[in-house]
Amino acid sequence: MDYLGLPSPDQLLRRADAEFEAPQTEVEQTLGNIFSEVLGIERISRHDNFFHIGGHSLLAAQIAARVRQTLGVALDLRVFLETPIVEGLVRQVEALLGVKDAVLDAQEKEREEIEI
Repeated sequence: MDYLGLPSPDQLLRRADAEFEAPQTEVEQTLGNIFSEVLGIERISRHDNFFHIGGHSLLAAQIAARVRQTLGVALDLRVFLETPIVEGLVRQVEALLGVKDAVLDAQEKEREEIEI
């Protein structure tokens, strides 16, 4: 291996800082916190790839369980394979939250109709 051809740690840190984009929405922040805790990484960028930052199937299962516990939506492990970028996972969770809200609204409307 050509060790002299490898980038220096300073170059890697500068590149990581340039590519870092903090979570922006509430769901991104929540998911970022979950990723940070489970993966043991202080900063999670919305552009990070789950597998490139140390993720694997067992950690995906832990994250999915915490998402279910925290946000109340079931995140299928297949989603981690299909959309491993944090921003994409957030979109999946937001879509599930939207479906959950629509179902809850429909149930509430049905209850109101029954009461009348």
